[in-house]
Amino acid sequence: YGLTAGLESLDEREWEYFHTHIEAGNIYINKPTTGAIVLRQPFGGVKKSAIGFGRKVGIYNYVTQFLNITQLESDEKVLQSELSEALNELSLKSNSYFKQELQKAALMAQSYLYHYENEFMQNKDYVQIRGEDNFFSYKPIKNFALRISKDDDLSDILSSLIISKFTGIKAVLSYTDNDKIEFIQQELQNLNFDFECKKENKEEFAQNLAQYERIFYYAKADRKDLIYQQAALHSKIIKRDKPLINGRFELLYYFNEKSLSISYHRYGNLGARILKTRKRDGNCKD
Repeated sequence: YGLTAGLESLDEREWEYFHTHIEAGNIYINKPTTGAIVLRQPFGGVKKSAIGFGRKVGIYNYVTQFLNITQLESDEKVLQSELSEALNELSLKSNSYFKQELQKAALMAQSYLYHYENEFMQNKDYVQIRGEDNFFSYKPIKNFALRISKDDDLSDILSSLIISKFTGIKAVLSYTDNDKIEFIQQELQNLNFDFECKKENKEEFAQNLAQYERIFYYAKADRKDLIYQQAALHSKIIKRDKPLINGRFELLYYFNEKSLSISYHRYGNLGARILKTRKRDGNCKD
């Protein structure tokens, strides 16, 4: 279920190995594994202990589960990259439809990179208690599949490929017949998107969807749809809202949230940590 996990150890190398490899939402080192506190140890798991997309209780992302988010303007917080520049250059050579979609994808790339580097790659300790580290961070999902529908725009597909490129998450595009896939394969091959294409019908995709950690499927939700039925059978969550340009919200679907709480004191003794602090501040001599 991947809810909580705990370790008792004085070896910081073991701390690192444990919290990097254990699949749990809340990780405790040298302290009890119950009694999570808001913002200090935002609470929630991964796997079957998670509800929905696993937004933790007691952290800022939680409120997004109760919102219908739309976007009227492009993001102000952006980072330029070779990818966004290449998408803009390609848009100048394309027809009106692809031009507009490529320009939108370039805006996505700029916003996604900014928020990836400034939010999703960061370890944050919001409370900074002496004697205890409480880190909130993100861990990328292992893989995802985008089942392409006939009404999906080119930018809908490129959104997932851009995030896959920045994060290294394995991407699978499942489709039956789609001219936009042909465009990506032929015209965008120089952008070095790393993904697997599977030409298959809906039944074949539904039969194998259990192997993906996340499913993206933008067709109108229908409980009679075989994909929804199989997703429910295997406890898989489907993202059905079309991608946003803003990476602060869109990238949430590609990560699991992790809380790491470490008591680094021993019975009140701060040990080596206080020596490092004093040495750094110039109050301790070798």
